[in-house]
Amino acid sequence: MALWRLIGKVREAKTREELGAQSFDGWNPWRDGMFQLREPDIVVPDPRDPSKRCHAHIYEVSRASWVTKFASLFLPDNSNDRANGFWYFYVPATVSTDDSFEADAPKVEGYWRRTPDEDSELPWPAPANEWADREMFLASLDRAEAEAVKSAFRGY
Repeated sequence: MALWRLIGKVREAKTREELGAQSFDGWNPWRDGMFQLREPDIVVPDPRDPSKRCHAHIYEVSRASWVTKFASLFLPDNSNDRANGFWYFYVPATVSTDDSFEADAPKVEGYWRRTPDEDSELPWPAPANEWADREMFLASLDRAEAEAVKSAFRGY
């Protein structure tokens, strides 16, 4: 996996002025046209608790003279309040960069395509009365639920 480094965090902006004032060494990630890349997330240490891990989405920003890749994640102040928290930003790093770390690849359980008509070698789920791998799946699901960090989203 690639090397990344945390460049900083900014509080969730409440106004357009607050959003416009946020920057890292003069770069404001909200000002430029950014789009999420179709790449797997990177798994980074939780900046609040390094014993935990978080998924950061990868984006690209382009201007007339340059293109850059970065990753970001939002962590609420508490699990019941999605409106207050911080955005954390990461950029690719090199071995010689201070505070660089190797991001992990996300662990994925499941091997399905996104829609029934998607052009893919992956299967589309169908009911099976006799399912030989049921116990193995349920054990994997129990393990994933036990290891997952629960976070509230929109009141759920």
